[in-house]
Amino acid sequence: MSWRSLHRMESSFPRIQISPTGPLPFQDDTFDLILAIFVLHFTLPPSTLMDLARVSCGYFVGTVYGTRSERLESMLADAGFSVLTYVESRHARGHFIFSATTDAS
Repeated sequence: MSWRSLHRMESSFPRIQISPTGPLPFQDDTFDLILAIFVLHFTLPPSTLMDLARVSCGYFVGTVYGTRSERLESMLADAGFSVLTYVESRHARGHFIFSATTDAS
């Protein structure tokens, strides 16, 4: 990235840090798309997933490393997401890609 691109990114995009200490600072149904690339193999508290569902009015797409996990699918469902797809990557064995939507979508 160029310095110009970095400056533009810093000036126009919020910095977001997800932590279990409180809700995300966004109104309900704010985002059309939430991406979680290589972060869900770490433990996320159920309250964080529920908060992601709260701010989503569209799709949640992510990747996870490890075996296909019914636990992840049930955690997403408990948080208010409906899992649409959950498939292993053809190009990276052991990596899974999922898509989900909220009931409000």
